[in-house]
Amino acid sequence: MKYLLSFILLLSFLLSAQKEEQFDQCIYSAEEQESSAAMFACFEKFEIENTGDCINHIKTNYGKTEEQASKLCFDITVNFDFYQYLEDRPAGDFFDLFDRNPKDFGIKSYACSVPKNKDGLDAYNSVVRVYDGNPLVEGSKVIEEDWYIQKAIIHIAENINYAEVNFGETVYPITDYRFFTNVYSETETRLVGVVDEAEDMEYVGGTDKGGYGIAWKINKSNNDLTILMANLEIYFVADCGWSDINIDEYELENN
Repeated sequence: MKYLLSFILLLSFLLSAQKEEQFDQCIYSAEEQESSAAMFACFEKFEIENTGDCINHIKTNYGKTEEQASKLCFDITVNFDFYQYLEDRPAGDFFDLFDRNPKDFGIKSYACSVPKNKDGLDAYNSVVRVYDGNPLVEGSKVIEEDWYIQKAIIHIAENINYAEVNFGETVYPITDYRFFTNVYSETETRLVGVVDEAEDMEYVGGTDKGGYGIAWKINKSNNDLTILMANLEIYFVADCGWSDINIDEYELENN
């Protein structure tokens, strides 16, 4: 009888251990790790390819309403994107502006989003000019020009003359191109950031992702943005503006 009881307990334990992990358990474990790769593995395991799949899975397996499932899937997506963003932060000696106190560093942000045309489709908003050399060198000529659909955001830390430049087809959660400028100037008509790779600079400037970053310029009067990278000039002409950080809200959230 003693052996039979032991066998039953062992069998119960083995059957319990064989129970497959559920979607909510998988996501919870991934979020504890703060890992986008672990979350993506959950999506693959449970065949979640889009938001609709997520909502249907939660409604079917957890008895949630459409509204409740939508909220849960939205939260999962937000966390997934945020973990990707954290994993994509700059490497090396660059000064990361993420989560710095805006008041201490004088941080403000300038962004260019993608406008819509009359049919509700993404509209071209940036001209990319290819030069036969460095665009800043006198005598350089444009050899090619074309329109593109791109985004850009620049985080400027005025108190330390530093800026983080992100641009490309996407800037969040993962940016296509990123570089840092460590020289900054402002006049009545424009703001300018330039990369100085001299070793004696207090903050390191240079390229973190993509092509060789050189400089950026915000034209105050026309409210447009120019980014210089390698032999390219990327000129954003639409939907650009300031997105200043609310200092009071930041301090409430971080105190």
